[in-house]
Amino acid sequence: MKLNKYLMMAIAVFASLALFACGDDTPTGGLDDIDNGDDNGTEEVESTYYGLTVDVEGGDTFTFVVDLTDLEGFDPDDYTVFAAGEFGELTWQEPGTAEDLELTLMEDAEDFPASSGVVVPAGTMEYKYFSNFIAEGWDGGEWEAGDNRVVEVESGESTLDEWGDEPAE
Repeated sequence: MKLNKYLMMAIAVFASLALFACGDDTPTGGLDDIDNGDDNGTEEVESTYYGLTVDVEGGDTFTFVVDLTDLEGFDPDDYTVFAAGEFGELTWQEPGTAEDLELTLMEDAEDFPASSGVVVPAGTMEYKYFSNFIAEGWDGGEWEAGDNRVVEVESGESTLDEWGDEPAE
């Protein structure tokens, strides 16, 4: 009888700990949590990802993803994001003039958009992001002049960039 009592107490303690662990709502350090100094140390922030999926010659697809979460004042309902670079037949088209190089707003960084139909060769590629939030055309770049982004395009892969994170010269 005494053994059953201790066993029941152990089960109760274990169940309480399990429920406590399942109900824990502290942040997990995900992309949507930032420290803003409030009572619990975090505030949920909606992430803003844009993507462009292209076809790789002789292979599958490659996706460019850019995180605009920290771009203060950017509203996806009011502005668009474009890519310019070595995009096959659309190489270095002025941003906003090639509809196929407009990036799509994504639910999260893993929810890649369908292919835009643009075909690029595998290998090293230079590119840059632009938005009419900054200005129209070439003036809407992540940074003025400077180096372009560089990526190794491989079939079935992707790249995740942060808006304005300029490569070191």
